[in-house]
Amino acid sequence: MEDSTGSINKKISRRKGGGDMESNSLWNQYLQKREKIKMKKDSNTAIYYCLECGKPMKKTIFKIGEFNSIRGWECKDCGDTTLHQNDASIALLINKLKHGKEIKLGELGGALIVRIPKEVVDLYHLKKGNNVTIKVRDANRIELEV
Repeated sequence: MEDSTGSINKKISRRKGGGDMESNSLWNQYLQKREKIKMKKDSNTAIYYCLECGKPMKKTIFKIGEFNSIRGWECKDCGDTTLHQNDASIALLINKLKHGKEIKLGELGGALIVRIPKEVVDLYHLKKGNNVTIKVRDANRIELEV
């Protein structure tokens, strides 16, 4: 029986090369925050067994596309891999968000407001009262800096 990441694991290939600066920056920010967040389960000391051959897997760090430092486990016998659930989820979310997400503007008093999607709020640990900086990049581009 395959786990929830089994189908993804078989498609993973290690690739060399960079990525765009925005994705790498988001990924690096996540890596810094990851060190501060305490996980419910201590997956760093857990022993994972290969679903293909049943042998113990070795902890390793993967580079997938532009994402460096994705924790996971690899079977040295058959090559099967399993990614750390949190790292894989964040990498997929960043990849999805870097292509943009359409949102609607709201109005509050005489000002327009931008509603920030829950995924972004969770990724950056934003809450009411946080300060952000707005920058105009060009005629069609606005950037928010946390």
